[in-house]
Amino acid sequence: MLENWFPPGPRPTAAARSSIFIANRLENGDRHLWETALSRGERSWRKGEELAVEGEPPGALHVILEGWVQKYRQLPDGRRQLLGFCLPGQVCDIDLLRRRVHGHTATAIGNLRAAALTRDGLEELLDRCRGLGAALIDADTISAAIQREWLVNVGIRSGRERLAHLLCELYVLQGGDVDRGEVDFPVTQGQLGEALGMTSVHVNRILREFQAEYGAAVQQRRLAISDFGALARRAVFDPAYLGIDSEKPN
Repeated sequence: MLENWFPPGPRPTAAARSSIFIANRLENGDRHLWETALSRGERSWRKGEELAVEGEPPGALHVILEGWVQKYRQLPDGRRQLLGFCLPGQVCDIDLLRRRVHGHTATAIGNLRAAALTRDGLEELLDRCRGLGAALIDADTISAAIQREWLVNVGIRSGRERLAHLLCELYVLQGGDVDRGEVDFPVTQGQLGEALGMTSVHVNRILREFQAEYGAAVQQRRLAISDFGALARRAVFDPAYLGIDSEKPN
């Protein structure tokens, strides 16, 4: 099981939460200011609607409240490379204050609720919320670490290692239980293929193998893994890059 595989130090559990989620880094007062700002900026998107468009100026920093977002680059001939997913609680466009134009497109995977913070609104919030700046930097650092792992995935890992690593990543980020836990998973096999540089047929074949070998099943927009430790060993998965803080409760 998971607790018998991970190296010494903090280990992911059902209560573990990554610092990529801003609220996990904020004290009570700052957290209240943050959550108030999010409630004021809340709006909804339908499946496929764009939050950001490659080449266009950033309009707002988006914090995902419910649902998932996919980020991608698309070539003129229609081929896409998925660059990442944004989960509930995560900032989607953290480079708002640094970029003149977006380097990717971001769309809602399904029905989505997110808070949109304008540049002026974010700067005002940073002045009032003393811990927010450090929390954003920490989240940005973890996002960069995740991006490096995705690069390694498409560069040198085998197909089975790629898929196993991504499943472990998304499972741990959502606080998946070490014993037959389930987490949200609204991602299609086609989207997994675009993230991993594989065909959907290849993804489907490996998922069937993983279900038989590790009890890793994707059904009804949920991911269940009954033998996480074995799957993590197959992926050579080390969760340190996710910024897990095992001391904070859910």
